[in-house]
Amino acid sequence: MEDTKKKGTNEGKKERKIEKQIAKIFGFLVLLVIIYLVTAAYFKSLNHFTYEGLSFSKERYGSRDVYHYYYFIPVAGGKPLQYNLYLKFDPRENDVPLEGDKVLFQKQRIFVTLDTNYPENCSDNLVGIVDLNQFLNHNQFEVVSGIMNESYAAENNKRYVTCENSSAKDEIIELFGSNRTAISIDGNCHRIAIGPECRIEEAIEKFKLQSVIDARELNLGNK
Repeated sequence: MEDTKKKGTNEGKKERKIEKQIAKIFGFLVLLVIIYLVTAAYFKSLNHFTYEGLSFSKERYGSRDVYHYYYFIPVAGGKPLQYNLYLKFDPRENDVPLEGDKVLFQKQRIFVTLDTNYPENCSDNLVGIVDLNQFLNHNQFEVVSGIMNESYAAENNKRYVTCENSSAKDEIIELFGSNRTAISIDGNCHRIAIGPECRIEEAIEKFKLQSVIDARELNLGNK
């Protein structure tokens, strides 16, 4: 009887030892899962962020990183169109100054007009103009090109357009050379000044992004 009791006690100790080992293994596995989830969340946070209410994802495109945000454009009588906004520059670090009113386009036709002092020496000047025009076209705006210099426009049979000589109802975007890169908004007059440092793409991206932010805020306020 005593041997049987002793045997039962030893078996009980073995079972408790096994249970403790199982508990340790289980605890270790739980710890691994927690570490994995925390690590995954950390690395995900590096590639996803919110800027001014817009949720961006950092993606790889070719040899460089781009910053992606998408939204839907309503289309009369059809399905909304998804527009993918890709930025070369991190919007959190784009420090091109933007002053004045909100960037809100009230008309479907927008005049994009260049001054003859627009820095031709900048390698990205054409890239910036094309980028802006494509952005406006894809967002269902009609783009009309113009020239800010009256004599040059007349000599080259171009449309002469400035904020001063246009109707108060027209939407105007002026692109011209200046001593610094900056954006200023005065109602329907949108001025994008490009300095000698040639930050054309940064200025265009800042302008595009601000128009999306302001349009989104307006739409949310109307709901």
